[in-house]
Amino acid sequence: MTAAPLRTVGRYDLLEVIGRGGAAVVYLAHQRDLRRRVALKELAPFQAAVDPTFAGRFAEESRVAGSLSHPNIVTVHEYFEHDGVPFIAMEYLSQGSLRPYVGTLTLAQIAGVLEGVLAGLAHGQSHSVVHRDLKPENLLVTADGRVKIADFGVARAYADAVTRPVVTAVGTTIGTPAYMAPEQALGREVGPAADLYSLGIVAWELLIGRVPFEEKDTPVAVLYRHVHEPIPPVRSVSPDVDPRIEAWLERMLAKDPADRYPRAEVAWEELEDVVLELLGPRWRRDARLPVMESAVAGRPLAPALFVDGVPAGDDPAVGGVEAAGGPAAGGVEAAGGPAAGGGEAAGGGGLIAPGGEVPPRRAAPTLDGIPTPDPAAPIPAPGGRPTIHRLARRHDLEQEAPAGPSKPPIHRGVAIAAVLSAMAVAIVLGVLVGSGGASRPPPRRTTPTLSLAAQAAQVVAVLTPVAAAQRTDISRLDAARTASAEATVAAGMQHAYTNGVRHFAALPAVTRSATQAQSIDATLKRLALLYGSLSAAARARGKVRYATARARIAAAEATLRAETKALS
Repeated sequence: MTAAPLRTVGRYDLLEVIGRGGAAVVYLAHQRDLRRRVALKELAPFQAAVDPTFAGRFAEESRVAGSLSHPNIVTVHEYFEHDGVPFIAMEYLSQGSLRPYVGTLTLAQIAGVLEGVLAGLAHGQSHSVVHRDLKPENLLVTADGRVKIADFGVARAYADAVTRPVVTAVGTTIGTPAYMAPEQALGREVGPAADLYSLGIVAWELLIGRVPFEEKDTPVAVLYRHVHEPIPPVRSVSPDVDPRIEAWLERMLAKDPADRYPRAEVAWEELEDVVLELLGPRWRRDARLPVMESAVAGRPLAPALFVDGVPAGDDPAVGGVEAAGGPAAGGVEAAGGPAAGGGEAAGGGGLIAPGGEVPPRRAAPTLDGIPTPDPAAPIPAPGGRPTIHRLARRHDLEQEAPAGPSKPPIHRGVAIAAVLSAMAVAIVLGVLVGSGGASRPPPRRTTPTLSLAAQAAQVVAVLTPVAAAQRTDISRLDAARTASAEATVAAGMQHAYTNGVRHFAALPAVTRSATQAQSIDATLKRLALLYGSLSAAARARGKVRYATARARIAAAEATLRAETKALS
């Protein structure tokens, strides 16, 4: 039986609060006429009454976000007012934000997150829009393990900044101090480079598990550090991080906007080169975020779309991907195909003119010394460095190409005669060898493996500390008297199960490849996600989400106990 709605707003039934901020409240709502669930953002009534500019910014949010259409950007359905209060209806993503995943992701998953965000930012930049408040809470996880950027609301069209009044008061800032670029902290006009800085902070946090400048004192103190103190090198905190990733982060986190990457797609090209060298060309097989959607398990993550539906670096002239409508090299379909995420074909992405020549670039206007694109100018193809598609194609060509200088072609008849002669010689040799006695097959090499008992012992050793925490988690949750205490207990259990996943990944491959072991690994990951969801629901006081998570946790832990018992 469906619970009664909290209240009704127009054609929407508000079911529960799923997010709350200083200026707005986000509800899970049911849209009756289309029978779908949406995220409905309401401008806090007291904000609208105290400061009318908030309503103007709220309306601006809907216009800006509604103009963006990209697989890595949350879709905005509509803007409307009800009883004088503004609302925005948006796409609802049940997996929640990236926040519970922080500190638990592999390098491949972090790369998948960064690629998706950079693709969304590149799309926004092509429409002269910056976000200005990137953080894990504004990066939502889809049911198939991708990310989408939410809340382009504090963004606005920066190309219009000098031609129309600015909603934000002069000298004020919009954003979150822990992720704010220096120029933004100083209240100056910001461009795309500010989003790259914020994403650099997010990447630093995903690698380390915390932000470099935490709000231990006041937000002003954090802003001061972003302006005046260098970001600590990531390897000074975690020496296991590759030096090339550290160098990429240093450029993303440069204090001067001019020292950062000029565009989001350029930042991704640089990072992808590193990812390819570290993880290989098939890194996308492990790049999906762990979600509860079994239909996508094991499927590689599709490349994010850069530059109007064309994956970054897929220049038809280079040979990475053919023009729209043709097959893509390296097994990736051209823009508009399923592998590209379903975007419409763009006739080669508009990158190459009909005559095969690259259209000339127009001079880009500047804003406070930061280059900004001309909206009417054709967007150039990302050039210079190879991406995954070009590297894969180059590898294939190198394997196919003969060594040494090229030789003149051999006449077809001569080649056929040579083949037939070789076959005849082989037959004669086979008869001679056969007459000398029966040939013996070469001895087969055997790969040493662990016994089943030894494998089971390794798995049990990993599960022992997790089981110890598991025996007390429900009683601790029941004993908690406040939502904050429940959230803390749930976060602790999420950490325990996450550690279990990490230790499990360190087991020998022969152990992890067993069917039963794979099932246990999946259960551990599911429980880590469920406890993260439980913690978030407790903090947001979402009763429905909390009850659902508790029920799923009970079932998953029962499964884990049964699987563990079967090993002994």
